[in-house]
Amino acid sequence: MPEQQFNARLARSAQSLVEANRAMMAEFDVDNKTQLLKPGMYAEVRLPIERTAPTLFVPKTAVVSSSEKTFVIRVNNNKAEWVSVEKGNTLDSLVEVFGGLRANPSSGSLRKKSAMVRP
Repeated sequence: MPEQQFNARLARSAQSLVEANRAMMAEFDVDNKTQLLKPGMYAEVRLPIERTAPTLFVPKTAVVSSSEKTFVIRVNNNKAEWVSVEKGNTLDSLVEVFGGLRANPSSGSLRKKSAMVRP
């Protein structure tokens, strides 16, 4: 049965994300007329998520975390700028960031943390 797929609808959610592993309890309603699914079974769920606004992904190497804050170093007019961000989802070598950074090539370029420069 591992290869079998079932369609379900999200019925209830805890509406609370566990930060440590980004997990959330949820219940789904599924048609189980064949009684293949039993109470207590685990499932792999693919849940499409949509953001209310566009987000920006940057290379993980562009994000710097210090004891004070998390930021991205942007070079603008040959000057280093520290832009405070909050990290979101991670996808391979990219990390989603929220904050004062925009996907605009003319607004400056990102630097890897190995090329860190003090403003």
